Amino acid sequence: MGCNQSSEEWANHTNGQELGSVDAQTIEEYIDLEQKIAQAEQTSPGLVLMQKRDQKLHLEERIKLQAKKYEMYQEQTKKEKADIDDLDEPETKKLFMKQGLELDKKKAKEMKEYLDAKNKEEISKAELASLEEQHSVLISDLEELEEQAKHLQGLYTRQDALLGRIFGGDYGSQAENQFEHQLDQNEEMRNRIVEANFKWQQAQLMVDYAYKQLQEAVKQWTYLPDIEPDKLEERYGIASIARNNLVAAGQNITGAQRYLSNVAFPYCAPSEVATLNKATAYIFTDMQTPERHKHALDCYSTTAKRCGALLQWINQVVTTTIAKDLEDINKKVKDSSMSLRQERVRLIKKKAKEITGEDIDIQIMI
Repeated sequence: MGCNQSSEEWANHTNGQELGSVDAQTIEEYIDLEQKIAQAEQTSPGLVLMQKRDQKLHLEERIKLQAKKYEMYQEQTKKEKADIDDLDEPETKKLFMKQGLELDKKKAKEMKEYLDAKNKEEISKAELASLEEQHSVLISDLEELEEQAKHLQGLYTRQDALLGRIFGGDYGSQAENQFEHQLDQNEEMRNRIVEANFKWQQAQLMVDYAYKQLQEAVKQWTYLPDIEPDKLEERYGIASIARNNLVAAGQNITGAQRYLSNVAFPYCAPSEVATLNKATAYIFTDMQTPERHKHALDCYSTTAKRCGALLQWINQVVTTTIAKDLEDINKKVKDSSMSLRQERVRLIKKKAKEITGEDIDIQIMI
């Protein structure tokens, strides 16, 4: 429970006082609870928890589908491997990438098909690993959010018990009823804005990752022409680094689009990501000639620039529009909460005077 007080301890404390028993300590308890609840509600942990749980279910389904896809590519790679006379993989790469090697067209075609299949398998494996990593992070986030939501629910329970002890479950005044209704409306609006803010910030984070990954891919790809043709493993390694960054970038942009499924991206639309993914699947073919290398570079560079523009656009929405909406609604929640708190303190003091015949002399910041 919140505030380092168990439900049993709270029950013992409340049962120790009769219904309607009101004193200075009662007001202090109420004020303390109100402040803790206001602090805990700012991030809407219950709402975000529901979003994360839904996200977890969708992610687990995607992991299952991706695992099946990876198995399919593994089988395809084995099939293509069998068509090249059981050459080991490093030797196959050398034969395929070595410029000037005279091979018959059938053998060259088989080697190309094998390398393309192997590349798709490695891409699929990287995508699966990325999804599993996201799942691991999500599990950690859920554990923290569950604690926050549990803490807030505990505060609500304590507040209900305290107010029930004082007023017997009834409203102390019409004004209290109205203030509470206004607070509920403002909190409902804040929940909607917090939900939108959460989705936009998640998309912002993923697009930021994608932009950096695309920049790295472009940088690695530009190294290739300067590497001697006979340094085959080095060339393959550089291309692999570029490919892995392109795969991760495509996943992150797609993930951002899922968070903002009702928003049309001005840059890096799904069709653009599909084009990038298609180019990535043939990266080892594109590294073979200057013409194809340049064509691929143009594709990667263009996508990187547009991803940068997308990030700037999302940053603008988050830091101006949504941030302003949050600031405005938080002020409304604070003001309506303050009005409700002041009215309840007035009613508690009135109740105390009815019981004791004396005014409670207590100064509390509210």
